[in-house]
Amino acid sequence: VMLDDSRAIIGMTLLTLGYDVNTTDPAQLEEAKVKLAELAKGVKLFDSDSPKTALIAGDVDLGVVWTGEAVVAQRQVPTVDFVYPTEGSILWQDNYAIPTGAPHADAAYAWLNYSLQGDLFWQMLEEFPYTNPNTAALEFAKTNHPELYDAYMNSTITNTPADALQAGHRIEDVGEATPLYDQVWTEIKGG
Repeated sequence: VMLDDSRAIIGMTLLTLGYDVNTTDPAQLEEAKVKLAELAKGVKLFDSDSPKTALIAGDVDLGVVWTGEAVVAQRQVPTVDFVYPTEGSILWQDNYAIPTGAPHADAAYAWLNYSLQGDLFWQMLEEFPYTNPNTAALEFAKTNHPELYDAYMNSTITNTPADALQAGHRIEDVGEATPLYDQVWTEIKGG
């Protein structure tokens, strides 16, 4: 299983070739397309919504998945292992944002304040165990669910090792090269 995420997967392929994940060089993108086309022959499915499902079911032996999905898969199938690529992984994060001039900004702030409470945020983390910056949630778990807290804190999936973070790469806007990435992905997915 491979994520259905053009920038992450093309970026991963660029890294294996020694290129920047945000290259705008058409020749490098073409080289990545050729390599990815060969790799794609062995991909059973592209799935960004629930890539863990194929791993848990035993339908695939290998996958490129989100970290939270890897934790859930490992909980259900303890033999599932997670590896950080030596070339570095693609770093990402989810963010909350309230647009300037939002007509209901007070409601948005109320939602944020509510959802970031330690006990509620921890419930979200139990279901979606991604890396957590919310200290109130961690304190809640430490006090109320020490076994889950320990597993969470000791996981190299939820707590990315410093060397893996250091080697990581962020996807940035490639501006006018965006159609080149779209073309590569269209050809990979269509071919």
